[in-house]
Amino acid sequence: PPLAPTLTALELSAGRELRALPMSPSLRRLAVICREPLPQWPEGTSAMVQLTGLYLSCPLEEFPAPLTSLPAVEVLQTGGTGLIDLPQQLAFVGSLRQLAMRGPYNHLSRVPAVLGGGAASRLEHLDLRENYDLVVDDEGLAVLQSLTALTYLSLLRARQGVKPDDAGTDLEVLRRALEAPPMSKFIRHLL
Repeated sequence: PPLAPTLTALELSAGRELRALPMSPSLRRLAVICREPLPQWPEGTSAMVQLTGLYLSCPLEEFPAPLTSLPAVEVLQTGGTGLIDLPQQLAFVGSLRQLAMRGPYNHLSRVPAVLGGGAASRLEHLDLRENYDLVVDDEGLAVLQSLTALTYLSLLRARQGVKPDDAGTDLEVLRRALEAPPMSKFIRHLL
């Protein structure tokens, strides 16, 4: 049966395989938690033009392409997905303001390069904590530095942390890379 047209938030937790994902143009928030991989995302996914919050905690081989065409998504959280990167199409999601790809079952080894360009560079909140293989190298530092709207960054328990160079310690490298005016107050508070 179709969802009620007045429904604006839906949270699903499935112990078994989901056979179909419910879609509704009126949804503003969708949370899906499951142990099995998600079924194919329906082609009608892009019709959810009011969806501003998407929360996924389920095994994914790759980020579902239809989700990169959602025009209003401001908050994207993934956990337990096994993702190792984000698709390049995410650069075109101009509404994205908060991204949380928390481990320990996400497997990022680097800061996703897609965040450094296009509309995705408008992020204000980036949470990459507990991605135990995460290394913030020179390329990752460049991506973080390009996020001029960023006011919150979490790299807690990134096993590899920031890769030091000849210029100083891990903390000095990160501080120098993020010392842009919008971040300076946050960095002082962090230290």
